[in-house]
Amino acid sequence: MRDLKKFPLQLGVLGCGNFLLRRVLPVVKDMETVKIVCIQNRSLEKARKIASEYEIPYAVSERRELLENPAVEAVHIASPNFLHEEDALACAEAGKPTLCEKPLSISVDSVKRMLLAFRDRAVPFLVGHHLRLKPAILKAKELVRDGTLGRILHLRAYYYSQTIPANNWRFNKGNGGGALQEIGVHLVDLMHFIIGEEICDVHAMSMPVQDGEAERMIAFQGQFPSGATVSFECAFERPYYSGFEIIGTTARLVSCESLRQTLEPIESLCIVSNSGEKLPILIESCDLYVEEFKHFAESVVQKIPSLLPAEISLASQKVIDMAYDTITKRN
Repeated sequence: MRDLKKFPLQLGVLGCGNFLLRRVLPVVKDMETVKIVCIQNRSLEKARKIASEYEIPYAVSERRELLENPAVEAVHIASPNFLHEEDALACAEAGKPTLCEKPLSISVDSVKRMLLAFRDRAVPFLVGHHLRLKPAILKAKELVRDGTLGRILHLRAYYYSQTIPANNWRFNKGNGGGALQEIGVHLVDLMHFIIGEEICDVHAMSMPVQDGEAERMIAFQGQFPSGATVSFECAFERPYYSGFEIIGTTARLVSCESLRQTLEPIESLCIVSNSGEKLPILIESCDLYVEEFKHFAESVVQKIPSLLPAEISLASQKVIDMAYDTITKRN
């Protein structure tokens, strides 16, 4: 079996905007198992500047150049959401194992086309739902599975972020941005992962916006086939604020400030019994982006089962499409 520490996965990146610069390049540059060998940006000057800063061998402006580069073994799609489908279809045709940022795409039909393209060619295809790799989330899933909380009655999550500039493409309706598609997709997948079911009934409301704008805040309610209910809210309207709560018949699990990358070495969960007794659980944290790319490399090269198969995006996108339908009908 290939030793990734001696022969790391050589990665090409499509799209090198602020997300890549803030979240990915600073941590991946020091990884042993993944090496970025080529980046693409529409501005060749920008691509070359970034490549020089991070000692990346190749910088290109065209997707075709990256996919034809023999040094590129696999691809990370970090382009805007509305470009994910065309980028992914090109990666599938080139036979390149691919990790695509969430949301996988902007509609159910688009997601289906992407999944089919990779399935037909038997090429690995993963999606960047890295919360599934977070130790606190894995522990929450374990507690639910083991019955520690009793029968699950309700799941709630919240995630607010104010880091996106006002003129960003995410605020243009139809680009696959907006609070639900950009943030809420994480929360939908989180709920599916923890409880092991898919949301089947959906109602959503969003704050009013100008014509042509994507929503900046949304409130969501739904239900699982088992009868458990779910709710979340997410928005671009305030500084970072996130967490989740799982309510069962015998106890509830509470987690605050836990749904984003943390610099703290320890995260905490708290089990609260029906009598009010509190049991804190301390969990060692990790760098989610390091774990995501390590997982991708191991899945592609060493064929380990993945927690991030792109197929999970179909269930999430169905829920998102249903939520937008309820908003449209209400308006």
